[in-house]
Amino acid sequence: MSIYGLYALNFRTLWQQSVVGTPVFMLVSKLKALPEPLERLNKRKFRHVCIRAAEALQQLCKVQLAIPNDPMNADLYIEDKESIE
Repeated sequence: MSIYGLYALNFRTLWQQSVVGTPVFMLVSKLKALPEPLERLNKRKFRHVCIRAAEALQQLCKVQLAIPNDPMNADLYIEDKESIE
C-alpha cells in the first residue's frame, strides 16, 4: 500500500468516528482532527520538493543535451519522456 493509501485510510477512519452533537458540531470536530495527519503527510512526502524539482530539471537537461550526440539511442528518448512526466 502506498503512503497515500495509508493516509487515505487514516483520514477515512478519522472521518468515520462517531461524534455526538449537532451536524455542525460533528463536522467541526472531524475537521479539527485533520491537521495533525495532514502535517505528517506534508512533512513526510513534500518536505524537500524544491530540491527534488531542481534535481529532476537537472536530469532532464542532461538527457536532452545527450540526445543530439546520440540521436539513434532509444533509451535516451525513453528517459527523456520519463523525466518530463
